[in-house]
Amino acid sequence: MNPRLQIVVLRQCIVRIFRYMANHPEAWVLLILLFFVGARLRPDFRTSSNAFWLAPFLLGISTLCIYAIVNVEDRYLSASFFLILLPVFAAARISPTTENTASNDITARTAASAAVILLALLALGESARIVGQLRRDLVFIQYPAGWYDRETFHAAHALNDLGVGPGDTIACIGTRACLYDHYWARLAGVRILTEIYYNDRPLDPWFAGLHNREQAYDTLRREGAKVLVGYFEPGLMNSSNPIAAGWHELDETQFYALPLNLPPTPTENPHP
Repeated sequence: MNPRLQIVVLRQCIVRIFRYMANHPEAWVLLILLFFVGARLRPDFRTSSNAFWLAPFLLGISTLCIYAIVNVEDRYLSASFFLILLPVFAAARISPTTENTASNDITARTAASAAVILLALLALGESARIVGQLRRDLVFIQYPAGWYDRETFHAAHALNDLGVGPGDTIACIGTRACLYDHYWARLAGVRILTEIYYNDRPLDPWFAGLHNREQAYDTLRREGAKVLVGYFEPGLMNSSNPIAAGWHELDETQFYALPLNLPPTPTENPHP
């Protein structure tokens, strides 16, 4: 064992444990809610009734300690925290009260308000978890800042450069362009009014076997769509493939646009 490296591993594992607790707050937030409405741990410990819960509690603690000195992952921590929290839930009891009905109503309203607040905190916590994970991913995907996707932003700007501006109506094709990554349309300021539906990926084999492509293009033109946007593999959209004719690659991304109702690009007349 290398003591110096062991300290580094232990510190990293502790960080991941706290990160796991922050990413999965439902159980301990529910426990806080129970204590807020009056639940308390039973002070009268009896071996005959409480010893059953010692086994899972100690097993959860020992499992957590073992993995903390080796390697901690979410799949290891889930069982440990379940074994630790389950006995705490089992030991919690709400004491009987002799309060009058009015006081009980106030307690019920307080509990309901606390539940709403804690559910709202859970939503905020989930959002914070997503943002934190995206932030940690920046170093791997080499993006300059959060909330940024190179293909999405470049495709939107390239679409504007193609002559499609804010307020224009367009069409899309395929799941990736129409459903998963349609934020490019928001950035470009365009409105997607027509979709050529395909619910699977990749789009390329289906599109290559589509026999009524020209009929679909004509329908989109009649509906006023300025371009048709899709997400294709670069190997399909090349000059040697006849189905790629007319499609424009949007700034070296896998988004492509087919002009439908764009004005022709002006060309210079040769000198007489």
